[in-house]
Amino acid sequence: MRIQTGFKVIARAIGLLACASALPLAANNEPSAAEALAEAMSKPFAAPEPSENGGVLSDFRPRIAPLGEGEWVYLQRNRDGAPYRQRVLQLLDNPDGSVSQIAWSLSDPEALENAPDQPELLDMIDRSMLVATFTEGCAQQWSFTNDPEPVWSGVVDPETCVVMSQRRGAEIRIGAEARITPDGLFEAERGFSMQGEQLWGTPVGEFALIMRDETKASKTADPATTITPALFDRWIEGRVGSGDPVYWYSIGTMRSYPDGEVIAVMEGYDTARMHRPDPDKSLAHQYNRKIYIFRDPETNEVLREIEGRTVEPVAYDYQFITYELKDGGIETFVEQGAGDAVRRIGPGKQMSMRMLGDTAVFSAPVYLDFPIGPEARYQAFENYDFFLHPSGSVPEPNQLSWVRYGPAPPWAGGVPSIMHLVTWRVESFDEVPETLRTYIESDAVLWREPPKDLEDVRRLQGAGN
Repeated sequence: MRIQTGFKVIARAIGLLACASALPLAANNEPSAAEALAEAMSKPFAAPEPSENGGVLSDFRPRIAPLGEGEWVYLQRNRDGAPYRQRVLQLLDNPDGSVSQIAWSLSDPEALENAPDQPELLDMIDRSMLVATFTEGCAQQWSFTNDPEPVWSGVVDPETCVVMSQRRGAEIRIGAEARITPDGLFEAERGFSMQGEQLWGTPVGEFALIMRDETKASKTADPATTITPALFDRWIEGRVGSGDPVYWYSIGTMRSYPDGEVIAVMEGYDTARMHRPDPDKSLAHQYNRKIYIFRDPETNEVLREIEGRTVEPVAYDYQFITYELKDGGIETFVEQGAGDAVRRIGPGKQMSMRMLGDTAVFSAPVYLDFPIGPEARYQAFENYDFFLHPSGSVPEPNQLSWVRYGPAPPWAGGVPSIMHLVTWRVESFDEVPETLRTYIESDAVLWREPPKDLEDVRRLQGAGN
């Protein structure tokens, strides 16, 4: 078949299969190949001039919340500002370090057509919107090389990708190539007859180029809200410190809603330790534990049982949070749980910052909505407002106001409730108020300090096996 020879020439020309060195799979703090590819895709692209088919192209590929196994990316290709291709891409790690890309169509693409300018629309994407369009043989296979520069190369093999062409009323073969470099996206798409004759598409050996669009973020950049490397460092030092444990002590209430009756007084802390895996990058790890106890609003005694129901504290034996500066914002990933219940949540991109004089205010909203049974969902909202004042300007320069709306714990009847905590950072366990220190030393010794390092976190993650 003519197509076989031509396709092998193309593969050799871009070094796609013969000399690609696989990106190592995730180990410790290293990203998986799928994560690395998703990140390489995630910045916007724009063509420097009209395409061969007419019109100026722009390409929008943000990462979205996982809808299943692997990493997930939303793809929207616009021509002259109007969408002509919308897909959801699922990226799956292969044992050899390569990545398989499955492209899903959308049942209602019009609902997302304004996503490049309104990224909050991406929050509506769920599994029910995905439509399987292509056969298994049409998955794009990606591999990574780093000589002389980092390049992701992807290929759809026309030998295995066969689709029905509605326009031609016959089956055709589809071939595609792509390269993602630090400068842009190189693409070639071709259609072939079942006998291997090229019917349409880019000539063999040629690519269309879509450059990185560095103007999209800069057009809307606001000095009052853009997080610079210096402000990222200020966030990390304020939130997690410089390496030794820090303690964010909290006091507040849980009230029923809407009557505002106090259900319990809350007291607790979050203790955290910071690690910089690469000093040359705006990247930091947070290893933390947190525990919050409930007290009787009249006697201030620790609540342990209510009408035969055990009152448990809100407690995490660890959380592992990654912060990274990207495009003037902070991207987060959170790991928690143990054994088969380990969850990696992210990427979170909703943290914002605003300067109020010399005070940096970092806000992090959290929207929770997930199934807890065949017919029930858990829904709640939390918001963190960190106020990082200049050192020495006030007695406690690192402060936090936290609020949560959602169901109360089962022992409190699960009624709608609002929790509110006022929090400030202290530098050692000895500085934590005695009321909480006494409880920690008698009932929760593990929570006296945060995890020591990533190895300690991985041990706790495996404890459920």
